[in-house]
Amino acid sequence: MSSGTALKPIEPGSALAVALDVVEAISRAGQVVVPNRPTKAMIDAGVEAGGISRPVALKVFRAMVAAAG
Repeated sequence: MSSGTALKPIEPGSALAVALDVVEAISRAGQVVVPNRPTKAMIDAGVEAGGISRPVALKVFRAMVAAAG
């Protein structure tokens, strides 16, 4: 059953449309956008991939984000 709430189309030129265009261009350039604070899943992945502790994984994440500018 539908809740009665339909998604509205994104209006061309709206702030959302422009933001989506920017994210798409960033992706095409081979870049990604990450949060300033890593999620639990991100830290867990770093712990597993690097065989490191959670505090070290968090330090590594912060250093990488800082180095990216």
